[in-house]
Amino acid sequence: MIMKRIMILLCLLFIINNVCTMYAQEVKHIKTRSYEGYLFPGNMRIGVFPRIDGCDLSDEQIQKAEEILAAHFIEIKGLCHHNEVINKCSLKTYKRQYWGSIDERGHIIVNMQLIKKSLAKQIQLENEKEIVSICDGGCDVIDVTVDLDDGTYRIVPNGYA
Repeated sequence: MIMKRIMILLCLLFIINNVCTMYAQEVKHIKTRSYEGYLFPGNMRIGVFPRIDGCDLSDEQIQKAEEILAAHFIEIKGLCHHNEVINKCSLKTYKRQYWGSIDERGHIIVNMQLIKKSLAKQIQLENEKEIVSICDGGCDVIDVTVDLDDGTYRIVPNGYA
């Protein structure tokens, strides 16, 4: 009987801890003349899974990653359909999601998901509370990772249907 009460108490503590952790995270809205998006804290879960490699990013780190993206935007054009207009100005037509991680070398990685504003409206990105997962989207969804320590980057459109 005592063991049963202890198990119930432990289960309740586990549930309370996970619910509080999930909802205590604060998402920051970032808006500049060049880009707009949401910055997620390092302890933000992706789905139900906690991120063990997460880190908090500063506005300066986001700005540095955006500068690297802007310097290499032309590569997006080569990866997208030929009828897509991709230029420096069209980068403004994407809302961003940012989250930080630390790789095996200890480098700070800025993860960026660029989502075309028309698609962002459809999935109600304006009230963002979690990192969205989109399995397709072509050049309406572009994944970018930037290593802030060595300046390397990776730009990948999110598939073609």
